[in-house]
Amino acid sequence: KGAGSRAIETQHRGRSGRVFPVEAHLTFIEHEGQEFNCAIIRDITERKAAADALRRSEARLDYALTQRHTGAWTMNLNDYTALQTLEHDRLFGYEVLQTYWNYDRFRAHVLEEDWDALDAHLKATVRQGGTLVLECSIRRVDGAIRWVRIVGDYPPPPAGDAPRYAGIIQAITDAKA
Repeated sequence: KGAGSRAIETQHRGRSGRVFPVEAHLTFIEHEGQEFNCAIIRDITERKAAADALRRSEARLDYALTQRHTGAWTMNLNDYTALQTLEHDRLFGYEVLQTYWNYDRFRAHVLEEDWDALDAHLKATVRQGGTLVLECSIRRVDGAIRWVRIVGDYPPPPAGDAPRYAGIIQAITDAKA
């Protein structure tokens, strides 16, 4: 009752008997003491199928990366915050996906002797817009020292998004031995 609106997802049955997902936008308006309801209903079958296909594709990619002990990350170049995969965090010794990650948190894992080279390389790569390729030693949360290789590139951001780097991080300690 009263003014307001909401959106819900539900199932509808068409004239043919086919059941399909819909999104219903409901608006409730009160005007001069009378209540009016307006509903816009949209078939979201294609959107649901696309979202499901994307989920399956991401699951396959995550599986493949995990099998190769490779994590994925994306770093916002405006504030240096990052989104990362669970395998990324596992390389640093975390058992669960960390809810917050940024360049400073990454740098805190890098051994101090690699800081200057890391910072210089990142700044030069960001300034020139090239490919980031970097190997460095990190200290995991359990104290173990490991080597990682980081590769990133500068994909054009979607309209309205911040510029970013996206890439992978791989464990290479065994290759360094």
